[in-house]
Amino acid sequence: MKKEKNGVQIHIDRQEKTGRVGRIIADIVAAILIAAALWLMIYHGLGLEKTGTSWLTGGLPVLADRFMDRLTILTLKIHSGVEGSGSFIDTVFTPLMIVISAVLAYLSIRFKNWALWIVFALIGVAGALTGILPFNVWTIIYFAVIVLAAIYKAYRESACRKHYRNAAILALGTGILTALFAVLFAFTISDRMPDLSGIKTKAEDYLHKKQYETHKNPMPEGKVAAAGALDADTSPALEVSEAVWETTYLKGFVGEDYDGKAWVRIRDEEIAEDADMFYWLHENGFYGQDQTGAAYEAAGNGADGFVSVTNLRACRNYCYVPYGVNMQDTSLLDEKDIGDLNIKVADPELSADNIFPVVSGAEGSSRSLQRSLNEQEADPLVSSYLDKEETYRKY
Repeated sequence: MKKEKNGVQIHIDRQEKTGRVGRIIADIVAAILIAAALWLMIYHGLGLEKTGTSWLTGGLPVLADRFMDRLTILTLKIHSGVEGSGSFIDTVFTPLMIVISAVLAYLSIRFKNWALWIVFALIGVAGALTGILPFNVWTIIYFAVIVLAAIYKAYRESACRKHYRNAAILALGTGILTALFAVLFAFTISDRMPDLSGIKTKAEDYLHKKQYETHKNPMPEGKVAAAGALDADTSPALEVSEAVWETTYLKGFVGEDYDGKAWVRIRDEEIAEDADMFYWLHENGFYGQDQTGAAYEAAGNGADGFVSVTNLRACRNYCYVPYGVNMQDTSLLDEKDIGDLNIKVADPELSADNIFPVVSGAEGSSRSLQRSLNEQEADPLVSSYLDKEETYRKY
């Protein structure tokens, strides 16, 4: 607006200029808050405080290494980290990313395009949904900052620019984000609230049935309280054939702790603490799923038969493995796996038929096997097996 000598006009001019400066300062503050909340969430979510070197100057290798640690816990598979080079790029990478995130946050607030704000919102949602960024107080703070930033931006779009359509879109996005936040928060605290825990369990059971179960009344998979009365029918769940017919035990789901209602696995975080031990054992060919068969092989009495298992209508999330199996040469074992209870299949649609080499009569000969191992302790193969078995037994 062109200045005039009229005092009123000059006063209005100054007011508008002061208002623009105030909005710019508010935009900068909002951007700094978004960037700070984002990196605090990343810092605590990835456990960067646990790094041996400075997370700020360690650069991409430190961030990648902590990300791989989180991925190891989520997938229970060993993922290698990234070695740092100590270069200038490593030193400036994280500070540069913090500055870039602050600039992008400023652009998401300052300009009418709302796509960048959606990206910032989705970072928190995706991190919490996947579990890469654990849902904790820092995640809550980040969500709160994003929602407040959206309210502020919607106000700017409607009150200052009269962009009511953009304001409406932001209001809708804020509502959706808040709903997702509420769901994530409810599932996070569900273990401490029986009503919510029941809803979460039912949702997980529903998804499990849809993905892995094709018939009614499958095996309870550790859920003792929910198993109900035996409802026998004439439709077989598994079809089993053997080289030599004898008593055979098949193992599918295995739990570790009984919580009063069901046998469940221990927490993934606890299992992942022993990732280095499992890596060492698997690198040396020792698997808990194959422990009995490996013991017989070390004692000079390897597999001499087979058991064929065809899954007709049981849960397709697991292989059903016979006792005494010797499966070192099969593709069902992965040296990167952490934990040795279950053999979960990679593709449920392609895993209905399995043929397992087994040691005949293994179910009833554990004492003779132990005696044979003790007698041959000086043998290098037996000694190597016993060393690995002792480490595994301590776990």
